Amino acid sequence: MTTKALPEKTRSRSVQMTVLEAADRLLYANQLIDDLVFHKVSSDRFEGAIHSVAEFIGIKGQRTEKLFDEGPDNLWALPEGSFLVIECKNNATLTNGISTTDAGQLDQAMTWFGAKYPSTASIPRAFASAST
Repeated sequence: MTTKALPEKTRSRSVQMTVLEAADRLLYANQLIDDLVFHKVSSDRFEGAIHSVAEFIGIKGQRTEKLFDEGPDNLWALPEGSFLVIECKNNATLTNGISTTDAGQLDQAMTWFGAKYPSTASIPRAFASAST
């Protein structure tokens, strides 16, 4: 680490900034965890959190349905050039699983993706609540 080469005052400031950045990242991660809970009234908060997770881990993401009123809830550009096509399912739980209607929405999202990006690899995913 190069902090030994820095003057004492600068080195102290650098350590303080690193600790602050780490604390901010931890607070941000905790907020993401809180937002990764489905709300029966609206799925917008959860879908926004999925988008934020992409940014947090360094992946480019887009909320195509929110931006263009079509496509998947979230679209992540993966490093190797493929895409993760994500549908967030508010009513699915561990107990009742993902309905045929929800699976159909993921199929529609994949069809949309195939029409927009015909020669690009994609991975379909449905995110559901972990509650029972």
